[in-house]
Amino acid sequence: MAVLVNYKCPHCGYEVYGSKYGHYCVKTGEAFMFHCHSCHEIVSLISEKEMIVQCPECEETDELYSWNPVDGRCPKCNGCMEEGQSSPVMCVD
Repeated sequence: MAVLVNYKCPHCGYEVYGSKYGHYCVKTGEAFMFHCHSCHEIVSLISEKEMIVQCPECEETDELYSWNPVDGRCPKCNGCMEEGQSSPVMCVD
C-alpha cells in the first residue's frame, strides 16, 4: 500500500499528489516523480527494466529531473509546496 499526499502551492494554487520520498511502489512497479522543465508539470512514471523517461504531458525527454516534495519547489512559480491530506492507495486482485 502506498500513501499519497496532496501538495499545494499557496502562491499559485498548483496541486500534485505524491509520496513524501519522490517514489512509491504500486502493483505494476515502482513509480518515480519528475519535474518537467518544459511544460512545468510534476509527473509520475512507472519504472521498467529499460525505462525511457519521457514526460506524458509534452513528450519531452531531455528536461526531466527527479522531484520530491520535501526538497522540491512548485514547478509553476518556484514557491514552497505545503503538505495537505494523505490518501492511501491500495490495489486489489
